[in-house]
Amino acid sequence: MKKTIQLFIYIMAAGMISACGSPESYFEDAIKKEGYIPYATPMASAGVGTIVQGGPEAMGIITRPEKCFPNYMGPNVPTGLRWTTDTDLPSSYESFQLGFGVDLNGIMAAGNPLANINLSYNKAKTVQIEFSGASIEFMDQAALYYYYFTQMEEVCHEFLKDSPFISQALRIEKMKFTFYNSSGVSIGLSQGMIGSIMNIGAGVNWKIENRQSLIIDTPKYIGYQVGFMDESRPGRIGWYAYKTKKGEFDFKQVGSSVPVPDSGRSGDQYMR
Repeated sequence: MKKTIQLFIYIMAAGMISACGSPESYFEDAIKKEGYIPYATPMASAGVGTIVQGGPEAMGIITRPEKCFPNYMGPNVPTGLRWTTDTDLPSSYESFQLGFGVDLNGIMAAGNPLANINLSYNKAKTVQIEFSGASIEFMDQAALYYYYFTQMEEVCHEFLKDSPFISQALRIEKMKFTFYNSSGVSIGLSQGMIGSIMNIGAGVNWKIENRQSLIIDTPKYIGYQVGFMDESRPGRIGWYAYKTKKGEFDFKQVGSSVPVPDSGRSGDQYMR
């Protein structure tokens, strides 16, 4: 059953952050508790199958997920590499005081950036954000094993020898924004004025509800796990990381909680 995460973020022009911490740090802590690494930077592609390079604080994309892990190999021929399931996440209510738009922009920009706040807009002093429809996107490892040997391009084999990829991702299906002025009154919205409040990316689905709430229903990726192929057992994920340690991915061997030691393999720069 889909649950709703609600974060009430109170944005004040003074720029002071309450003792509870910023919305961005609270949001990241909630993602970590679910067993995922929060996205730290904007990424054009953030879903399962994205081959990445660098560390969690400066992660870059080697290739889009469809290049090496496509959904289809031809018209109406699915690979079955991905599947999703709804997940239950606890509802959370927190209030924060911070400079207008800065931390909210951090939340919006990380992962696949769907929109960003227009910092010059000064009529909105508070915003209520509601995230709903949490789901998990998985890599189907049985389908991966078959696909790896029968259909995957050799160039993908080469990259996967020493580069991790996103193997599991936490995403939100819908976001709802309601803006309030300094008197606590909700600001009426129209399609023509949305651009003055928020810059919404091309291809992002959005609508206005009851003339006071902005709905974005393009899925947003908020957390991820990375996997590494097992050189001794090609086609299988041998290592995974769902958290970080000292700014690096904290890889564990599949089926074990013991950190992976240096072994001389080509991907050891990630295994520290």
